[in-house]
Amino acid sequence: MPTSTNATSIHIALARKWRPKTFAEMVGQSHIVTALQNALNANRLHHAYLFSGTRGVGKTTLGRILAKCLNCESGITANPCGTCSACVEIDGGCFIDLFEIDAASRTKVEDTRELLENVKYAPTRGRFKIYLIDEVHMLSNHSFNALLKTLEEPPAHVKFILATTDPQKLPVTVLSRCLQFHLKYLLPETLKAHLIHISKTEKLSANDTALGLIAQAARGSVRDSLSLLDQAIALADTELNADLVHQMLGTTHEANLYPVLDALIANDAKQLLEQARNLLELGVDFTLTTDSILQLLHNIALAQALKENVKNLYSEKICHYATQISAELVQLYYQIALTSRNDLELAPNAQMGFEMMLLRMLHFQPLSPVTPESDSSNNRSNHAKQITTTVETNQELHLQPLSPATPESDSSNNRSNHAKQITTISPTTPTTTEVSQQNHQVVPTATVISTNTKPMVNAQAEPQTIPAKELQSSAQAQISAPSDEWETILAQLQLSPMTRALAQHCHLKSVQNQRLTLLVTAAQKPLLNANQINRLEVALAEYFNKPIKLNLEEVAEIATTPAKNQQMRADKAKKAAIDNLNSDPSLQNLIQSYNAKIDINSIELINDEDPNV
Repeated sequence: MPTSTNATSIHIALARKWRPKTFAEMVGQSHIVTALQNALNANRLHHAYLFSGTRGVGKTTLGRILAKCLNCESGITANPCGTCSACVEIDGGCFIDLFEIDAASRTKVEDTRELLENVKYAPTRGRFKIYLIDEVHMLSNHSFNALLKTLEEPPAHVKFILATTDPQKLPVTVLSRCLQFHLKYLLPETLKAHLIHISKTEKLSANDTALGLIAQAARGSVRDSLSLLDQAIALADTELNADLVHQMLGTTHEANLYPVLDALIANDAKQLLEQARNLLELGVDFTLTTDSILQLLHNIALAQALKENVKNLYSEKICHYATQISAELVQLYYQIALTSRNDLELAPNAQMGFEMMLLRMLHFQPLSPVTPESDSSNNRSNHAKQITTTVETNQELHLQPLSPATPESDSSNNRSNHAKQITTISPTTPTTTEVSQQNHQVVPTATVISTNTKPMVNAQAEPQTIPAKELQSSAQAQISAPSDEWETILAQLQLSPMTRALAQHCHLKSVQNQRLTLLVTAAQKPLLNANQINRLEVALAEYFNKPIKLNLEEVAEIATTPAKNQQMRADKAKKAAIDNLNSDPSLQNLIQSYNAKIDINSIELINDEDPNV
């Protein structure tokens, strides 16, 4: 039984239906539209145009609109009528003098030569014969060479319009013969506004949040955004909402990522992995979920940077995390996520790669991460301190090495309870133990040379422990600081590398009534700006368990600083190592037998934890 088909009921894809037919309908390319309109109005026409840009931003569309402007029966104009036979046929893709060529399927030089043979003939109906070559970068080198002469000096009735997504692949000889216009990547806000306009015109039931997700997923392409909107409409029964779009794209709602950040803040590995499995049950694409995490961290970082009026720009949850996570940790999480995103394809499966990314975020952070809230004096007083001192105040202070880290001591419950310990050494005790400012570990005076001989010194005194209150009370009175006490205190402070390096060039003069005085030189003082001083005051307040005010006193020269002490110990250790090598009988026999010599420059200090020692 024959059936009749109503042509008006045939659905046309939104990307085709909403393809611009005039310059006024173009989205987000005003810089190019203005230039073309001015050229058309002034009749200053070039013979070859090159439109470049990512997919779906309007390169071919601009070519067709320009073809209508040149061949409209009303004359050369920036506003073609759209109703004459030339405009209608160009819109329908059947204009006899518009040659749309797909360079990807016609790469051979024979195809180009065939095209050029027809260039010399006048147009059949239109004012100009127009060659619109799409993906022109796909032409072979021979095809480009065949095109060059005609492209530079075509007949007056011929216009070339080239389009490409990769202009770098075009020879410079082609680029120099064209007016090049680069179409911009469209921002999500621009695409969202365009989708809202289309939804209202098409009377589609879609909320703005869902359209914003589609605009984000389109990655700057108008065509991709309309194709995704078509797909989402087919999925939705009634209203198009954010949950349906997340389901379609394989992404996750931002709210589903909040428990992940909560687990990171709580340092809870079990909860973190449980949240990763919850995301798996939602059927998300872990690559896109990683993108969502990057977007979330980006918003948190911006909220921290802006500080003021962030509540008007970001959600309450974003503002909450901006105060809960330090800026340093946000940057660390972002960098880990960005690097891990590329590694997801290398993992045995995406879930495993995603879980490893979360574990890196958990374990690669500092032992005692500083958050905006933990900087307050109320929380600083809760940090555990176990401090030891001497019976007499003029004895020399040194650090006791921390015990080696074990899986148990590395847990989240134990990391925050590492005690600060200070050991005492009698004035008569040899002080060969040295302090590493970087990792709070005892570093012996040792050397590495070009042979296998590695002399070492590693002596350590027994600590004597007394309650912390005694040392805290002693800070109330003025302390005449030994030359290395500031070095000992610095080893206990949680400081950034820059702040620590600046503090190592200072000398501790006194501590009196919660006021700590440092001696600095004129060259050093400008570097200790308000930001660096604030960081030192926060760390010192945590160390002494009470507010500390830092005072800088400028002097012409400082005799002893931690930096100078460290350099003196290094020089002394190196000299001792050279003396040991020169007095080693076995080594001297080797030198005499093989006419060898010791490379002094190869001697270096090593850590006592070095497995090669």
